[in-house]
Amino acid sequence: MKKFYYIIIAVLLLASLIAACEEERSEFACNIVEMEATKITQTSAKLTATVNASDYAAIDRMGFGIRHNNTEEFELIASNISRIISLNATDLLPGCEYEYCVFVMAAGKRFLLPAATFTT
Repeated sequence: MKKFYYIIIAVLLLASLIAACEEERSEFACNIVEMEATKITQTSAKLTATVNASDYAAIDRMGFGIRHNNTEEFELIASNISRIISLNATDLLPGCEYEYCVFVMAAGKRFLLPAATFTT
C-alpha cells in the first residue's frame, strides 16, 4: 500500500512540475484593438489606442512611435502602461504626413504594432 501511495505522490509532483514549466514557456502576446488620431491641427494631434496584452505585468515600457515622411525611424514616446493609452503629439510640422504605431517592450523584446497615418 505504501508503494501505491508513493507512486501517487510522484505522479502529482510530476504533474505540478509540468504545469509550472508550461507557464514559463507561455509567450507574451499583444495586439491593437483600436487606434486613432483625433484633434488634428497644423502642429498637433491626439493619438489614442486600445491594446490587449497577455500579461500587462510583463510590460516594461509602452507608448507610441511617430515619424514624418522624411524619416526612417520612429521616435518612441512612452506612456503609462495601460490597456488604453494616449499621447498629445505637439510641435508637428504643418502640412506633413505622419505615420504612428504603438510600441510595447516586454519579455526582452520590442513589438511595433501595425501603423496608421494622419496629415497635419
